[in-house]
Amino acid sequence: MKRWILTGLLALGAAATLPAAAATSWADVGKWPDFQGGLWVQQRGPRGNATAPAYVPAVAAKLAALGPIAPETLGNANCEPLEGPFERIGEIFYSKDSIFMIDDEDFQSVRHIHLDTRDHGSPDPSYFGHSVGHWEGDTLVVDTVAFLPGVTLAPKVPGQGATHGVERFRLIAPDTLEQTVTLDNPLVLTKPFTEVHRYKLRRDLHVQEAFCAQNNRDLPVDGQPHLDLTAPR
Repeated sequence: MKRWILTGLLALGAAATLPAAAATSWADVGKWPDFQGGLWVQQRGPRGNATAPAYVPAVAAKLAALGPIAPETLGNANCEPLEGPFERIGEIFYSKDSIFMIDDEDFQSVRHIHLDTRDHGSPDPSYFGHSVGHWEGDTLVVDTVAFLPGVTLAPKVPGQGATHGVERFRLIAPDTLEQTVTLDNPLVLTKPFTEVHRYKLRRDLHVQEAFCAQNNRDLPVDGQPHLDLTAPR
């Protein structure tokens, strides 16, 4: 009996570490919940059970000193993505071992979610990080790490490369997608922060071409350089 119990526990432990299975045929892809067919548009307004992020004291003090943040001082005014990938969906496309999210807000961006592994390995840091995903029933679960240090956790709050995001995507009604995001970053937050976003599918809209020229910079109206919260003072 003891041997059977030990064997069962070992099997459970092995199952927990198995890689996410990629589809072996297009028939398998056809069994996934259908997130495709148009452009997902975020619904503004109350965001589920979100509470204010609990920033570490140094970050909270710098944000308080900044006061209101002018939009033209944010990263996307400098051809850089704003706040990583967590509020960018656009159109969703399936392949047998990946899901791609292509968005044209501000400029065209592509997010690659790997479904053939749950191991991040040693990816090069990037604006959108390295994402691995798997299906839990009708919910797509995405785990993302490896961000460039300057990618912000919130406006004017660089993540310093330590941000870890877990997202859960699911259809909650016809053409309505819910995204629950939990972000963790011990250099910025005292505890994980969870936020819920909802998107409506616009079947009459699709991603358009959008390009941002290299070094095409918009300076703030006062002509001052952008404030870097990571810089010493």
